[in-house]
Amino acid sequence: MVRLDINKYSILELGVLDPIKRILTSDKIRNNELKYWTLMILYQISLSDPLPRVLIENGFVSLLARMARMTYGNTNMPKFCMQSLVRIAANVDVSEAKKVLTELLDYNIVDLIYNCLRGEDVELIYWAAGLMHEFVLKDVAADKFREIKGIHVILAGLLSAEEMYISRVILRTIKFMAYGQD
Repeated sequence: MVRLDINKYSILELGVLDPIKRILTSDKIRNNELKYWTLMILYQISLSDPLPRVLIENGFVSLLARMARMTYGNTNMPKFCMQSLVRIAANVDVSEAKKVLTELLDYNIVDLIYNCLRGEDVELIYWAAGLMHEFVLKDVAADKFREIKGIHVILAGLLSAEEMYISRVILRTIKFMAYGQD
């Protein structure tokens, strides 16, 4: 384990998750910079295995799903929320990932992913595609994505993206979307 990961565990032992949750859910705290940097701490925690499980156990999936729709004047916040959700879903076992993805459906995440895929922010498109990939790979709500009017046009357009990494995720997503069709 690298030193950075040891530091993340140490931070958790100090009980940082409760203050993070209080800051990010507070209606009284209006300091956007504080919320942004608090989200950055949460994002860093999500990058280390097995810390995604800790975030699930402490109710951060719903918080990230809600925050993915907010910017607080900073367009990076939705990207970090999406990326954290992808990392959480990708770094736990399949049964736990399915529970997480099912929970995300309660927050209209399919609509949010659709809107992000239609945007112009390349990083946000990538992480939205990554989250969609997790849904269809784990066969959670793949039918909801198939039912989106014009999704094939959007995905086909993303295949020609200059960024090769987006095309790879989209190709894998299309592959797994096709598996479930009769």
